Amino acid sequence: MNRGLEPFSASFHRLSFAVMFGVLSLFLAGIALPWLDLLAGGPGPLSALAFLAGRPVCHQLADRSFCLAGVPLALCARCSGLVFGLWSGWLLAGVRRGPGTLFPARRFWVIAALVPLLADGLLNGSGLLHSPNWWRGLTGLLAGAALGFGLLPAWNQMLALLRLGLGKRIAHAE
Repeated sequence: MNRGLEPFSASFHRLSFAVMFGVLSLFLAGIALPWLDLLAGGPGPLSALAFLAGRPVCHQLADRSFCLAGVPLALCARCSGLVFGLWSGWLLAGVRRGPGTLFPARRFWVIAALVPLLADGLLNGSGLLHSPNWWRGLTGLLAGAALGFGLLPAWNQMLALLRLGLGKRIAHAE
């Protein structure tokens, strides 16, 4: 019997889902680290760590970020919305479709959810529009949720393909 071609168990899918949900949760919590420094009295090592981690993926402009008592989040409003959307979309897909789902989200809905984000980004980048932060966050949330909902099946398909490839290697080695 070729163990590499057996389907994954439900417990494996739950574990895989939980690990990725944990990673997304840590990333989401990391965005708010500067606000935790507020409790300690001002900018500190948590803020420095959060801004350093967010620098490769976000411009981190303070005027385009959600602020609490004048302290911005580590990511801009749009990127914060994307991360929260990814987190919530992953959770929604796991709860609604099950952690082991292999059926992808309909491409139309994923693309439709990206259109407001792309349009807002292009219009802001060209100088034709200056969106408020709540709108930037909302377009990021919508796009992130659609991507998160679509990533769970893609994640499971990737794991299945890796297992299939590993199973072929084990079968040839025997």
